[in-house]
Amino acid sequence: MTFLSVSFWLFAHSFVLSIEPARIAPLAMDDTFRVSVNVADVSHFYGYNISITFDSLVLEALEVTQGSFLRRFGITLWDDGSIMPGAVNDIYEALFSSPKAGVGSGTLFSVKFKVIGTDNSQLHFAEVDFTDPDAYLLPCFTLLDGWYGSQNTLNYGEFQISNDDNYQALAQARWIGNISKYCVVWQDMRSGNYDIYGQLVNPDGTLSGANYAVIDSVGNQLEPAVAYNPTGFFKMALVVWTDYRRGADSADIYGRFLYNGNPVTNPEFAIAHHPGFQYNPQIARCGSRYLVIWQDIKDDSGIDTSHIYGQLLTNTGSTIGSPIKISPVPPPYDEWYDNYNFSPAIAAGDSAFLIVWHHYYRRAMQYHQLRSRLIDTLGNIGDIVTIVEDVPYPDYHFQPSCAFDGSNYLVVWAYTANGELQQEIKGQLVSGSGILIDTNFIIYEASNGFVHPPRVNFDGSNYLVVWDEEVGDGADYIKGRRVAPDGSLIDNPFILCSAPYQQTFPSCAMGTSSIVVWQDYRNGTDYDIWGYLGPPIGRKEQNIGCPFADVLHLEVYPNPFSKQTKICFGIEPSAKNTFSTIPSALGIHIYDAAGRLVKSFKHAMLDALSPKQISWDGTDNTGMPVKAGVYFVVFGNRSSKVLHLK
Repeated sequence: MTFLSVSFWLFAHSFVLSIEPARIAPLAMDDTFRVSVNVADVSHFYGYNISITFDSLVLEALEVTQGSFLRRFGITLWDDGSIMPGAVNDIYEALFSSPKAGVGSGTLFSVKFKVIGTDNSQLHFAEVDFTDPDAYLLPCFTLLDGWYGSQNTLNYGEFQISNDDNYQALAQARWIGNISKYCVVWQDMRSGNYDIYGQLVNPDGTLSGANYAVIDSVGNQLEPAVAYNPTGFFKMALVVWTDYRRGADSADIYGRFLYNGNPVTNPEFAIAHHPGFQYNPQIARCGSRYLVIWQDIKDDSGIDTSHIYGQLLTNTGSTIGSPIKISPVPPPYDEWYDNYNFSPAIAAGDSAFLIVWHHYYRRAMQYHQLRSRLIDTLGNIGDIVTIVEDVPYPDYHFQPSCAFDGSNYLVVWAYTANGELQQEIKGQLVSGSGILIDTNFIIYEASNGFVHPPRVNFDGSNYLVVWDEEVGDGADYIKGRRVAPDGSLIDNPFILCSAPYQQTFPSCAMGTSSIVVWQDYRNGTDYDIWGYLGPPIGRKEQNIGCPFADVLHLEVYPNPFSKQTKICFGIEPSAKNTFSTIPSALGIHIYDAAGRLVKSFKHAMLDALSPKQISWDGTDNTGMPVKAGVYFVVFGNRSSKVLHLK
């Protein structure tokens, strides 16, 4: 196993440079993957020169692509990146006539690699120079904690995490990179009142050590959430929770750090300690910053209301600025009989956090919305975007969750209608800049069970959506489905756990494999914490596949093209007597060399076997021209490489 960890103390006013993803599991020969070089918490810089080395017997660098971060800040001089055996180099320089270079966080550039050997390889920053306009070197914190090909991904199935007396519930998991273990936290009643407990889990699904108390203070501690921050000299995770130590009539948000997955000797600290109730916290890490969000109930000019608030923290837990009111509602308040914002969710992108929540209000009728907005690592807040417009009661969309795939976000939620007779899991793609992509879509539709709210994470290739569903006789199953980055459904829904009685409130996280954790009542006495470790997630999946896989036809011409190319597709003539239709799930999708979806022709789906032809004019789904380069046209399991010229 090859492992490299390079860490320097974070200088004052410095920023963070990192390679993501930190771990790439072994791939087949000739497979490709892409890593990004990200910068976080920048106050200013003028130019950079970065070199990355790797094992030229294992990997070949194919392409260096400029990221989105510096393109946001005006004219730049950027070379295409030089590629050498065992090394790549990238250079950026701002023009003197432009404003100073960008601030905040984001992707500087990405490198596409091809697997040419069967061994492991480091990805190592060999040279890093950041300069200001006067050519003075700027201090930066270089973070590298990963490798290619060092750990296989395996399928270990179900395993028990905690079975102590009384109830253990509401589990969450996070991968702790510097020790290569999962950290699972939950609320635990083994001592008579609820405390927060944790457990480390090895990559093979075995437990590392015993359960331990994160916090066992007076009163109840509930609703834990955890995030890992690999920046700084000490790479720590932060656990946050709802704390009732002041009594049942008030609640605060507290946190405590974990080092190497275990509680530090320093005590817990208050993150939100205000009049009223602060509860249901969620946390994510972007760059070297945490953002903790929560639901806040306080007297708002005599109006019955609740809001979503957030607090930025450094990697050492110091607050950055004042709490941010994420869910404002404009006056006049007398038009709003009730106004509640609740069930917040958060995901970290490459330069900002996406926050999603449920908004309920009542005038003459009750209405439900799902809303979202971005907050960057410097505390700048974006506009509110409504994901689902006014839905009158008794229909409602509720309890969202979200994840980031490197370019876009996927928001998922539960939907109920027709007096709870219609139960669905729905999804909506959101761009990295917070804009809705197309319309929302159905991920799962229950035939006769009751669907509880889903949770989602990105596993490096696809989204994994998990939920629990009542299936009758008091039983709940843990179910899941994978969703591709373009929003297409990859396989049939599958059952992760079908043990007796109830399995509820699953959540998921990604490390070397996908882990799913939940509270489990299979002993018939009280809830315990169980987990499932993959991939392939969905060992009980029944994937019928596509009967057309071997008979599809795809052709693209002219190739190369500059203004327009024709895409011809259909079924091979020899198969026309076998099939009468092609399923509507097949369409034409065009991807760039990084694997990002740029164009879909969903209206071109086949309903008959006659050949079809469409034209592509070199624009993306928003109508903007794509840059020159290699693209892949995909129809079912058929693909064709096409070169787009200027």
